[in-house]
Amino acid sequence: MRRFASVRPATHGGMKLPLLVPPIDMLRPMLDVLTGRDPKEVAKKLDTVSDAVTTFSVLQAIAYSLALGNKDFHDSVRRAPHFLIPLVSLVASIGYAALVLRCHQGDDDLLGKPSTDSFPDKWTRQVRIFRFIAIAAAEALLLFGTYLVYK
Repeated sequence: MRRFASVRPATHGGMKLPLLVPPIDMLRPMLDVLTGRDPKEVAKKLDTVSDAVTTFSVLQAIAYSLALGNKDFHDSVRRAPHFLIPLVSLVASIGYAALVLRCHQGDDDLLGKPSTDSFPDKWTRQVRIFRFIAIAAAEALLLFGTYLVYK
């Protein structure tokens, strides 16, 4: 087993000094710990990101709907073109859903697709479906509130 991968010249005050670099295989365990490259850890992070995106989508729609109760906000929404708010919210919701879908695909790439046999995998599939339902319901709430403003 080689102790060092290469010798690279380095300079210090005009003098060339050898820089010994260990092979990447020796550093891989340390790098994996530092960067979170363990597949289960990365999958957990992806799951957390998809939960955060879904939660943000729902809270954004609730905040918008509650803000419509404020007369000033309601009037400013009425002054906006009729197509603008629904268009922006649809684009945002599609972006949220695409990000959640990409997180699910990354999770599948790391840990494999959930099977239909085991209970934890069935639960995982149900949670994934619920995330998309929550994003769609948030978009419906936002569009319904906007519809009531323009009615």
